[in-house]
Amino acid sequence: MPGCPLSQTKKKQVQSKLQEEAIAQAVQLCKEEEKKPDTERTSMCAICSKVEEEWRQKKKYVRVSRDTVRQRLQGGRSSHQFNMETNAWLTEGEEENLVAFCLDYAAHGFPLNHNSLRLHVNTILHTHLGENFPESGVGLNWTDRFVERHSAQLGCYWSSS
Repeated sequence: MPGCPLSQTKKKQVQSKLQEEAIAQAVQLCKEEEKKPDTERTSMCAICSKVEEEWRQKKKYVRVSRDTVRQRLQGGRSSHQFNMETNAWLTEGEEENLVAFCLDYAAHGFPLNHNSLRLHVNTILHTHLGENFPESGVGLNWTDRFVERHSAQLGCYWSSS
């Protein structure tokens, strides 16, 4: 289906999501291989190559590093997960609630713009964090990144003003 070209950041988000799915697939295959006897196991390098080939057949080009797969098998997490857990203003649940709030307002005929979304988020965070929340509020581009992150849900309802 034709549409608008994706922005560079959206392309990176999509590619990162595909990469995470491929890594998760490789981790799952490695866990299944660990259940087999030592003589029948496939190497981690072969598993990563197999996953890459499967994705290549789907016309999705991703790299699956065996070091990354090894790290995930040992309980490691992606840099995206780490950043969302430590550096994000809102949790994933709060972001989902905020998306629902935006959609609810849009359904009533009042789609939010960036200023009203920023005001709403600043109010929520000031209530949660109190004095720990900076007076300047969330960054200037925070709402842009939020809308882009949730463009699948918000795209057709978002006000451009």
